[in-house]
Amino acid sequence: MGDLDNLLNETNMRYLVKYKFYGKEKHLYKNFSNELERDRYKKWIRNQKGFSNVRLYIERSNLNEGVLMPKKMTVKDNLHYKLVSNKFQLKFNYYVYCLIEKNKIVYIGQTTNVVSRIKQHIKEGTKDFDSWNVVKKVPYGVTADELLDYEKYYIKLFNPKYNKQHNKDAEEKDFKVLEE
Repeated sequence: MGDLDNLLNETNMRYLVKYKFYGKEKHLYKNFSNELERDRYKKWIRNQKGFSNVRLYIERSNLNEGVLMPKKMTVKDNLHYKLVSNKFQLKFNYYVYCLIEKNKIVYIGQTTNVVSRIKQHIKEGTKDFDSWNVVKKVPYGVTADELLDYEKYYIKLFNPKYNKQHNKDAEEKDFKVLEE
């Protein structure tokens, strides 16, 4: 029962996290139940690609006291608060993926859910392949045309046998250099 008592007696502290992400200044509010959790987060975010000038502030006078956690809460309240305060926004990444047969790339495609798309290929049975891989994780927010440009780039680069339409239409004037 000692762990339950510790959970009930946790003091959650709300921090303002200021940072630069690829040069653009940003901030967020993050809740930590103890200093160890805060230190782990600080170490993690500083090691992430694109993050710089990471600073954590806990100036209570600048925080909205109505949003701070009460000192004692039930397990349910504590869990609810952690889930709601650290929620993820719905953002779907796009992926350019390839199907591979005997170490040769046989198909390039695009999707938001790679595993589901691979299962669909298996169910359809129209393409022979023994493995797959993600070629490119395309940033969230790209347009459909930009995503198609990535797909076309890799199709023209690898010339897979199942991408017949793109291979037939491949003209140098349509070829965009997306990566070096």
